[in-house]
Amino acid sequence: MTWLIPVFGYHHIHGSPVYWNSAKNGPLVYVWPEESPLKAYRYDATKHFDEKSAMSGPKAPKGMPGGFLSISANGNQNGLLWATSPLKQDAFVKIVQGTLRVFDADTLELLWSTDKDAPDDVFNFSKYCPATVANGKVYLATFSDKLNVYGLVPTPPPLPAWTNSGTPAGKRKPRGWPKM
Repeated sequence: MTWLIPVFGYHHIHGSPVYWNSAKNGPLVYVWPEESPLKAYRYDATKHFDEKSAMSGPKAPKGMPGGFLSISANGNQNGLLWATSPLKQDAFVKIVQGTLRVFDADTLELLWSTDKDAPDDVFNFSKYCPATVANGKVYLATFSDKLNVYGLVPTPPPLPAWTNSGTPAGKRKPRGWPKM
């Protein structure tokens, strides 16, 4: 079955816009329509959206549905914009591979993405499900029968200091260890 959708010079927004009041840029509204670049518009309650000074990010893959957005920040400082989208294909009527991307919310500079920084993290894109950010972790629903959870990897404990005799400092060498 082939679907034909006429295009009239605009692209639909399938995900909710997100808002953040940046210390650097003021109030911003982010949207990522289908087949269009990720956009951040400055918002003024009296003038509304300033289209002339909109910031642009990467373009969504050809087809539907564009990107689904979440924001996390330390108040009005250090904002992160989280975006889920199809990796390369149109997800209108089929299940396709997805990607999670993280952008600097002040500049729309790409900071991290599953397709480039975690290429083994392959999952099927779940439409209409933005990432949830809570307690220092990011939760992402997928159509791969799993919930992906992202977060900082804890620092491993320090290794013991070794003496010249080949044993950890302050510890006796157990019997049966080979000589080094």
